[in-house]
Amino acid sequence: MQHIPAADAYCQTLRGLMVDSLRELAEPHQSTGVVAVINGPRFSSPAESAWLASAGCELISMTQYTEPILAAELNLGFATLCYITDADTGHDGSEPVTAQLVFERLRAAQPRISSVLSLLLSKLGAGYSPEQRVAPEAVAAVLDASVLDASVLDGTSCGS
Repeated sequence: MQHIPAADAYCQTLRGLMVDSLRELAEPHQSTGVVAVINGPRFSSPAESAWLASAGCELISMTQYTEPILAAELNLGFATLCYITDADTGHDGSEPVTAQLVFERLRAAQPRISSVLSLLLSKLGAGYSPEQRVAPEAVAAVLDASVLDASVLDGTSCGS
């Protein structure tokens, strides 16, 4: 664990190419926003949804917190393409969300999602290099260490 700043956890190069791809394909999108990450797998309650909306959150997700931070700690580029499947718990008058609804909408959107990702990959090119947020030798030490060799209980850490 590198304890890096989380304010800009996503790779700005990948994010920019993703937004360019969405624009080029004329896909409706919002290129910025505030996401709340909840523990899953589950859907939020009406009270949670109202609370998160009042805090300025525009999107609720279960998979956007640990992944970008861990990727950044290893100097891996990371961007997220979120496909909105539902209006959460139905607090806006819509039908409450179900897993079946989410999976049906994702299946229907799969060709569009694949097109965006294919275009993004074609734009990426061989010269892509993610932002180096952690010294390469620190990343190497983390990757070389065995989990059994490090303990927060006895004061040792990976690579010490």
